[in-house]
Amino acid sequence: MQENQVTTQSSLVSNKIIEYHSFIAPTGYTQAAIDNLKAISSVGYDISLRCVHGRMVVTGFNQIEKRWLEKLYNNKSDKNAIKMIHAIPPRWKGISFNDYNISLFVFENKKIPKEWVPDLNRCSCVIVPSEFNKISCLEAGVKNVFKVPHAINFDIWNLDLPSCSPVHSNEDVKIITVGTWRQRKNWENMFESVYELVKENTNVFWTLKVDKGSQASQDLRSWFAKYQVPEKYHSNFIIDSRVLDESSMARLIRSHSILLSASLGEGFGLPALQASCLGLCVACPKYGGYEEFFHESSHIEIEQSGVERIKRLDNLPQFADLEWPVYKKESICNALYLCISKCRNKEINKNVNYARFYDNFNYHAIGNKFHNIIKNIHDISSNKS
Repeated sequence: MQENQVTTQSSLVSNKIIEYHSFIAPTGYTQAAIDNLKAISSVGYDISLRCVHGRMVVTGFNQIEKRWLEKLYNNKSDKNAIKMIHAIPPRWKGISFNDYNISLFVFENKKIPKEWVPDLNRCSCVIVPSEFNKISCLEAGVKNVFKVPHAINFDIWNLDLPSCSPVHSNEDVKIITVGTWRQRKNWENMFESVYELVKENTNVFWTLKVDKGSQASQDLRSWFAKYQVPEKYHSNFIIDSRVLDESSMARLIRSHSILLSASLGEGFGLPALQASCLGLCVACPKYGGYEEFFHESSHIEIEQSGVERIKRLDNLPQFADLEWPVYKKESICNALYLCISKCRNKEINKNVNYARFYDNFNYHAIGNKFHNIIKNIHDISSNKS
């Protein structure tokens, strides 16, 4: 009854087009945008898609999604459209504001750049995917901040999905990490940790699902030398830099038993949620965006060992001279040992975990959260004054 009521309410503003500005490329950032688009569409809104970097890059999308994105891209907007801008303020150039503008904002650190605050306050409101981001925005002086978590496509991320490879031996421990090849993802500390496990058990394998395969291979070779890794262990580390559509990515993750994510910061941490929906045990921090879905029955905490101020990170000005959590080899190893134990002893209640995630992160549940903000956009006091 409630779902029907919301859909009926949305029809009151169905003549309003959502003009959605975002990156459209084969990245995790775009995946979050696509899930937002599907969630918003599920409650009755029309969408006109705009790409903040010019033309869309549709490599890595299947034919159905390519056509769907092209349709949204070709949809006409109008002067009364509500604009949703899913990009950081430095990428807003060329976007003209109208009466109602919503920023969809995500950031990996607890301290957002102060020079972004005036731009964010030009918007009617700011929507963030986590309580971590909401607190950071409010502390920085951003007004009218609302939380709407990322959504999940449960037609793909579910327990019935087959893996992309034969079921591995019960003795094999297959770990996967998914992320961009950036320093803030903490790749070297994860490498050192997994190597500790490999030295004890040669049946431990780690897949590094990355975007920059050449750079990752080069760094991996340097770590083999730095940590004096015997050649017989090199094959335990597998770099996969293929561009995959969402279904293929899900099947790849499904062929592993553990997902490892020890990023220094996440505004949400989508792969750590997606993997849980597939039934994997997940090792990740209980901090930042991860807290939106972290649950003791499906996730193992990588404990923080303190904080570190880093002068320069990933050559990005917004990350300059900020404090970041520290996740050392010992805490990562401890979390992985617990994951291995849970997997071998079948201590993960996959069905209960899946039901909980479905209830909280399906398209309609998230779409309703967006709708409850959009339908009141006229009454939300503008921050332009």
